[in-house]
Amino acid sequence: PTKLIMEPVRKVLIFISLFVLLRVDAVDQRQPLYLLNLIPFRDDRPDAGWDEGLELIPAANLAIQHINRSEILKGYELNVINTNSEACQLNNGNDGIVNFVRYSIHSDKNIVGVVGLFCSTSAEKLSPVAGRDGVDLIQIASSNSPEFVLSLEIDPPKYPHLYRTISSTLALSEVVVEMMKSFNWERISVIGEDFSGIPFSSTARAFEMAVNAANDSMELEILLHREISQSYVSPVLIELQKSGGKLVVVSATLETVKRILCDNEVSSTGSGLVYVVLLYSLEEVANACGSKSLEVLESTFFVYFQLFREDNVEIISGENASQFNSSYFKELQRAHKEDQNVNLNGSIYAAHMYDQIWAFALALNRSSSYLNLTDYRYGDANATRIIENELKTLSFEGASGLIQFGPTKEAQTNVYVTLINSDVESQTALYSPITKQFSSSFNKSDIPLDSFQEFHQPLWLVVASYFVATFCFVLVTAVLILHVYFRDSKEIKATSLFLCNLIFLGCYFLCFGLVITITQEGFVLPPLVVTILCNLELWFNFLGIDVIFTTLFVRLLRIYYIFSKFKKLGRLWDDKSLSLIVILVCVGHSVLLIAWTAADTFRYQEEHFITSAGFLSSKQVCHSEFLLLWTILLYVYVSILFVLVIFLAVKTRRIKRQEFKDTKKINAFVFFFFIVLIPSLALWQIFLAQKMYVLAYIFYVIGYASIILLCEFCLFIPKLVPLFIHKKKYRIHRGSIGEVLVKTISSITEKYSTENTEN
Repeated sequence: PTKLIMEPVRKVLIFISLFVLLRVDAVDQRQPLYLLNLIPFRDDRPDAGWDEGLELIPAANLAIQHINRSEILKGYELNVINTNSEACQLNNGNDGIVNFVRYSIHSDKNIVGVVGLFCSTSAEKLSPVAGRDGVDLIQIASSNSPEFVLSLEIDPPKYPHLYRTISSTLALSEVVVEMMKSFNWERISVIGEDFSGIPFSSTARAFEMAVNAANDSMELEILLHREISQSYVSPVLIELQKSGGKLVVVSATLETVKRILCDNEVSSTGSGLVYVVLLYSLEEVANACGSKSLEVLESTFFVYFQLFREDNVEIISGENASQFNSSYFKELQRAHKEDQNVNLNGSIYAAHMYDQIWAFALALNRSSSYLNLTDYRYGDANATRIIENELKTLSFEGASGLIQFGPTKEAQTNVYVTLINSDVESQTALYSPITKQFSSSFNKSDIPLDSFQEFHQPLWLVVASYFVATFCFVLVTAVLILHVYFRDSKEIKATSLFLCNLIFLGCYFLCFGLVITITQEGFVLPPLVVTILCNLELWFNFLGIDVIFTTLFVRLLRIYYIFSKFKKLGRLWDDKSLSLIVILVCVGHSVLLIAWTAADTFRYQEEHFITSAGFLSSKQVCHSEFLLLWTILLYVYVSILFVLVIFLAVKTRRIKRQEFKDTKKINAFVFFFFIVLIPSLALWQIFLAQKMYVLAYIFYVIGYASIILLCEFCLFIPKLVPLFIHKKKYRIHRGSIGEVLVKTISSITEKYSTENTEN
């Protein structure tokens, strides 16, 4: 029985052993391909710069693992050889060239390309060697010197087979020039270190091209120096202050940035200079400055590349950014156990290291249908051309962002602009070089800058608004004249000439308020003038609406009283008494409004907001402490009047006497008021809250102009049109318009003088 039981077990074990052996044999049959990874190892020389390449090796290993487990490069196994390229800022690049020749030329390893090259100093030295005729190896780097882009115009190109997963610092120049235009800066000074072969001096010179392309009126001053010492910095900054300079762009090493911002008295808060630091984030500079950072970095901009993505987009390996970071740090811990020199904080360039290798793997995979990659090595120009053509058409979501090599052979990298405001808080805007816009913006209004682009409404919109206001004024005047001209007709008499004239007065108030609004929105005015206009605008608009709706209410109340009581009106209900009541009510409201504004005056204030380009602009506005409460009270009061008018219009809708039948006209006024004015004012408030001032202004003009037009077209013109067409049918006052006005004023004066004599 034991033998019977063990026999199947023995067969299963034999089967598993054969399967494992065959599987190992299949893996062993995969042909090895090698990428040479040139990264800066630790360097203790005094001039050595960034040398954190050891933290990039775990990212490279992670990419190799993911690629070899994927469905690409069937029959091949991708490997990476990590070696030293020399620390950044070292001009000779000897170690990088020596190691390149050792592993790519004098080696039996099948090197199919070069990755790494995070230092522009190394890339500028090595790339011409790796790309020259007879070598023809492709390099994918993450260095950002503008020289790589500018050299494309040279024939033959200096870096023929160099591709980069990061934009050159020309992109930073574009962002700063956009800032200059948005903040209305006309002068820019660039302080750069003039080291041959490193990107700081070439970045400084790139500003000259960007400024010239943007605006000839901008002044540019480039200050390049071999060694920016403390004795050099202070006199230069003092001279900039005296000459009225505002914007100082710093393109230098981190140590020099610290020397300019943190170790210099001229750079302290209140100097009037605004610093723009290139390439380094706020955290990097703050760490370098130490305890001084909070006070000396205020009102400083940091313009730097987005080196890793922060969204949840699935990258090429199937992970998202969070999962990639987790995998990277696990690999980093393994590397730290083997080599204590590996820093557990990792590298901010890890995502670019990962994407470099994936880009090469994808290009090789596409080329494998045309080439036998096992035979590919340096000097094969035809195979290099095929792989390069595939590389140019790549587009994939990498750990650092979208990897797609454009005409300049570089991926378009997003740019961060971080600002320290007066509260010592960081605010960050993300600029896309593809859309040329910011996807987010600064959200504080107290940014310590004194040269904003003043906002006012477009000229064409201001002219159109003045035309609307003029049309409203002319229409009200014309209708008033006709109303006086036909004052003896029973239709006009029935609706009370005095009360109707009060409605005309309310329309004039709204016309004046509209003109004040257009003037304030269309021009940049002195603060005192803006404060006066704001309070006048408030008074005219409120009084106009108050007079119109109060008069409508009293007018309908008079008609309702006549036909509900069916008796002769007392003295209280005649035209003059009711008009006096309306005037007293509105004057009382005006006194309350004056008292309110005296206690809570609308004062001038600058509203800072973000333009469509993503930068701050300044708009003149008026604000009061209890503005929200005032707005609520105004809307509640108008709503109550609105409801009362509707109520009386419904109550008087069955009146048969045509000359007294105002219900249809007032109902039409209320209906159009509701469907036109209410949505317009609601949209005005919505767009105002979103700081979309042009749209808010348009709906404001539409709303208040509609009140004026509705008054004329719904309340008066329907009665005047038949009188004007059939003048002979009605008993009307004859004479010219001028005579009518003179006689009207004379008769009113005579009537009042007679009554006073009798009294």
